[in-house]
Amino acid sequence: MLLSLGHGQRILKLTEATFAKLALTGTAIATPGPDQESAIHVLAAGPAEHKGEGRFGYLFPSAAGHGRPIDSAVLDLLADAMIDQGSKPDIQAIAPVFTYFGQFIDHDITAHEDASSLLGIDKGVLAPVARDLVVAQATNRRDATLRLDSLYGDGPGASVLEDAMRDGARMRVGGNLQILNPPITPPDDLQGDLPRVGPLVQAGVLAAADVPAELQTGGTADQSRAALIGDARNDENLIVAQLHLAFLRFHNAVVDRMPAGDAVATFEKARAIVRRTYQWLVVNAYLPAVCDAAVLQQVIDEGAPIYKVFAEARLDELKPGELPMPLEFSVAAFRYGHTLIRARYDYNRVFTGANAATFEQLFAFTGRSKPSPIGAPFVGSVGLPTLPDNWPIDWSRFLGRAGDPGFRFARAIDTALVPPLANMVNEADGVFRNLARRNLRRGWVNNLPTAQGLIAALADAGHPVPVVLTPDQITSGPIADSALPADVKAEFAVKTPLWFYVLKEAELLNGGARLGPLGTRIVAETLVGLAVNDAGSYWHLGAGNGGWSPRDETDVTFDEPITSMEAMLRAAGVLA
Repeated sequence: MLLSLGHGQRILKLTEATFAKLALTGTAIATPGPDQESAIHVLAAGPAEHKGEGRFGYLFPSAAGHGRPIDSAVLDLLADAMIDQGSKPDIQAIAPVFTYFGQFIDHDITAHEDASSLLGIDKGVLAPVARDLVVAQATNRRDATLRLDSLYGDGPGASVLEDAMRDGARMRVGGNLQILNPPITPPDDLQGDLPRVGPLVQAGVLAAADVPAELQTGGTADQSRAALIGDARNDENLIVAQLHLAFLRFHNAVVDRMPAGDAVATFEKARAIVRRTYQWLVVNAYLPAVCDAAVLQQVIDEGAPIYKVFAEARLDELKPGELPMPLEFSVAAFRYGHTLIRARYDYNRVFTGANAATFEQLFAFTGRSKPSPIGAPFVGSVGLPTLPDNWPIDWSRFLGRAGDPGFRFARAIDTALVPPLANMVNEADGVFRNLARRNLRRGWVNNLPTAQGLIAALADAGHPVPVVLTPDQITSGPIADSALPADVKAEFAVKTPLWFYVLKEAELLNGGARLGPLGTRIVAETLVGLAVNDAGSYWHLGAGNGGWSPRDETDVTFDEPITSMEAMLRAAGVLA
């Protein structure tokens, strides 16, 4: 259960062995100041022990990287050129629900834990860290198995907090503050918020003494509006919070369709149903919506062969049931989702048109936003005790249905990010407020291969990328328009930062409607690979993918099989 890890935060775990190694290299270890990265420092007793911790690694450890330090201010020039200061036409391709389903998936499978501040990005000069040292220091607090740990935590009996997340076989949800008559529909049952600590303490479900500091938003425990969920990051913006709520309610809908019985056994059976449905949706609904179709099908047909080799090479680093996570995925390719984000959303029947929900509002109405200036009990910075009933999402506006206007779709996958991502008000000051700067810096410090280095490694492994961008294509747009020195522009044309290249190939080869071949290969190999290499996943219920689908579910039945996000939301009762 992750209580306090925020977007962009790292946990810095310093072992005695790490202290000794860093001391030999003269690396300073200091607590971050107010303009530095928010982090938690933990001194662990005894030697470093990676067994039983999720691990990160490189798909191709020998693939060519940038290989040199760079002035962070220079790298920031490219990041700043990626912030879209104009307007561009909407493309009707990717439904906005997939923007935030991608974020939900990411939180379910990755949570970085660093052994030192060596991988910090708030430095004047950014030097690629040796890859063996990156791998030695970086652990994953998720087991990377698409098992919905972010939803369920560690399961019944794990702790008082974990048990308070459940009510018998059901998952707890939170209520809304009623201010409208009638309230927003759907849902119209005022169960449209995440479960929050204060109301649970007031109801006697949770004792105030059991509430840790990480879950107190100020004042006493019974005033806290922190969400009691498996991963606090799912309460960082309102859309992903509402999606988390939908999965909680989907679990409860499954329970409601099961015969009465022992609460723990019923919970575990319902969890198994929700997990396999979710895993199937990741591979068969999410990936087709965002990936190049031909490359995705090849990965599925071959059972994610690149990830399989990657995972098998790391079996002795993990305890049973854990899988490794590629850095090329988590630090670069899967961050393509940032470019899908809109500055405003046609959110529900209240927040629409000229009153559309802004990016800032979506962060204000969460328990993780900055405290209210009036010091009142709050959800976010708005001075209200729970989410008001005019803010539950209308998912029908996020499904990208035929005939919907362009503003009801995600933005194109390209090298232009919306301006609010350059100054995210809930993040730590400095570079961490600018998402483009943060992504480019992380890729450099983590010594990711360049796009060309990875393409060459794929070809050598027998998986050539079918279409490769030319230097002229790469340098069109932000690189050409930026204030980068001429020699850096020339360098980036042939040694391109991986995250930037993934966005650029989607823009030029697929019109921003889908990832390009390299981005698809990394994303699909990882997510399909997690299903293929997890013996308990849906993949193994039949003869590989397609051997089982939610149409074959026999333990519970709904009015329609849960073969789309729309069907899941409808079954959860959050979509009419």
